[in-house]
Amino acid sequence: MQQHCTVTSFLRKCAEAIFRKTEYEITILTANNTDRLKSESKPRTTRTKDPQTDKIIIKSEGKTYAELLRSVKTNVDIAEVGVTIKSLKKAEKGDLLLEVAGGKDKVKTLKDIIIAKTKDTEVFVKSNDATLHITDIDADINEEELKKEIMKSGAGVSEEQLSVMSLRPNRSGNQTATVKMRKDIAAELVKRGKIKIGWVLCRLRRRVNIIRCYKCLDFGHRTSECTGPDKSDHCINCGKRGHKAKDCELKVSYCMTCKEEGHRADTTKCPYFRKLIKDQGNSSRKARKDTL
Repeated sequence: MQQHCTVTSFLRKCAEAIFRKTEYEITILTANNTDRLKSESKPRTTRTKDPQTDKIIIKSEGKTYAELLRSVKTNVDIAEVGVTIKSLKKAEKGDLLLEVAGGKDKVKTLKDIIIAKTKDTEVFVKSNDATLHITDIDADINEEELKKEIMKSGAGVSEEQLSVMSLRPNRSGNQTATVKMRKDIAAELVKRGKIKIGWVLCRLRRRVNIIRCYKCLDFGHRTSECTGPDKSDHCINCGKRGHKAKDCELKVSYCMTCKEEGHRADTTKCPYFRKLIKDQGNSSRKARKDTL
């Protein structure tokens, strides 16, 4: 540091001697202020996040990928829907994967149009959202207050990217919330483990989604992959045929996995379903650790 100051002073004295009695202004650049001037000369750019996208998966047993792509592009006018296709590619098993920007309502409209205008296809929307459970919320917090507190967390979530699916009382007298938001923002919050809601630091965790087949009503595979018996006309609440769970009038549920009354097969009251959630949660945590 002493050497640097001595060199600078020497250069200054040399400049004063050479340009004495002149009106020249001399700037002596050192390593520190050279870097500063370079950084100040560069225009600052504001990085904006990409618009939120959703993925549409189109399946067809009777078509090749090229035939499926041609059928969709020929029969569907995306300009009519008002969406932007960010990318399209071949997914597993020859399925067509569209990454779509335009908002959830328009994506749903596009899905309905594809179903209506293409034959022998199955269409699914794979959202870019993640679902979180937040526990230990004070009993006096309402949905609007909850949303404001999440937006104040510093994770970068906006009101348009956040939806409260439910806010309900729990056994301890507090509340538990289920919320949806962008996957990258949800991942940031999950890393923290807790979020301040009102006066309290509340625990949060990512919801584990268990794949369910709506043909045989078992778990772990999709309808298109099912080789089991067809139980699609059974009620998943009581196990009887002829009606859906939303129309079921029986107050006592029946688990088709445990073969007993008292709970449904897709709730945590079922030991088999509870084990599936635990196993998948452990697998997800292991996968995240492996990527770090």
